[in-house]
Amino acid sequence: MKDRGLIEIDKQCRTNVPNIYAIGDVVPGPQLAHKAFYEAIAGHLSEIDYIGIPAVVFSDPELATVGYTEQQAKDEGIEVVAAKFPYAGNGRALSLDSTDGFVKLVTRQEDGLVIGAQVAGANASDIISELGLAVETGMSTDDIAMTIHAHPTLGEMTMEAAEVALGTPIHIIK
Repeated sequence: MKDRGLIEIDKQCRTNVPNIYAIGDVVPGPQLAHKAFYEAIAGHLSEIDYIGIPAVVFSDPELATVGYTEQQAKDEGIEVVAAKFPYAGNGRALSLDSTDGFVKLVTRQEDGLVIGAQVAGANASDIISELGLAVETGMSTDDIAMTIHAHPTLGEMTMEAAEVALGTPIHIIK
């Protein structure tokens, strides 16, 4: 057992007792239901890696994050580009009268790899899923910018944020 009564596990969620695994709130890491679900699957198929686990605050506006924040990346010595796209530049947000907020990508400067993202605004809890996939699978800003997104949707703001990172935004002036 660790401090606070948490059970120590390895990268496959095994405890120090053969054939006994532990997941969820009894092991270190964020206490999120979707983390436990991930551990139950990933622990048997591969090693766990928490970088792609999103966190959401179901407030008004909603807040969501995945991977590194800009500051966390800088603290680890990673040179980053942070690119923000405002809800006010999105047609669907305008039609919903939900123009407060932003989608922010945190990407490695050297290659545009998406290492984190934050969303503040309507449906941030849904938008963060695509960004979690980007972090988990090693997508770049080019990958996201070249992915066709339905229009008008809130989800297309991920594409717009990628275009800001690339210096080619269409719906805002950089």
